[in-house]
Amino acid sequence: MDTNIFDEVLDERTDGLQYPKSRIAVFNHTRDIPYAIMPDQTDPVRGPLNLLKEGKGHCGSKHFLLGILFERLGISIKYVSFPFSWDQPDIQYPDRLRELAASLPVSYHLACRAFIHERWILVDATWDPPLAAAGFPVNLEWEGISDTHPAIVPTLVVPPDGDESVSEIVHGSAGERPELYRRARRRYTLEEIARRKEFDVGFGLWIEGVRGGESFPG
Repeated sequence: MDTNIFDEVLDERTDGLQYPKSRIAVFNHTRDIPYAIMPDQTDPVRGPLNLLKEGKGHCGSKHFLLGILFERLGISIKYVSFPFSWDQPDIQYPDRLRELAASLPVSYHLACRAFIHERWILVDATWDPPLAAAGFPVNLEWEGISDTHPAIVPTLVVPPDGDESVSEIVHGSAGERPELYRRARRRYTLEEIARRKEFDVGFGLWIEGVRGGESFPG
């Protein structure tokens, strides 16, 4: 597996920029990759490679890529998962998607914490800018120092195989994240699996329409 591509991507995205502008450029480029739910992008290395190949990806692959590039800039990274509901109040879903979102079990959003100016700040590059038109909380102006806005509103839950309620899970390594994803998905009922598939397809079509400037009835 050729991971030298990450060095090439870093060179392309920073293009001689000095610190801290280099980390802002890396963040902006990663944020601008179109969001899409991609089941082949859960692995910490193959996921971001597939993201670069396919030109779109979800929070997992986008933040694995961001973490890899930040570490190449000398920035320490922690991967963190946040339990959340897809029924996010500010997102302007069409009615059927809102109905499906409200019926889905808890999901786990991945973002990064980066050690910058002697503290661990939240860096969330999930939503690409065109999605702001539908109420997605896009981080349009990150100055490279402060916490970004989280892509979702976290909820307090007992995670799979956990014993206490949490709203943030700090992973000891990137490899812990796919296992959390697998454990959570194994708890889905057959009905929940069917609803999630319908949601994923409908969500993908809807956000492509949002990017194209389409308006949708409720």
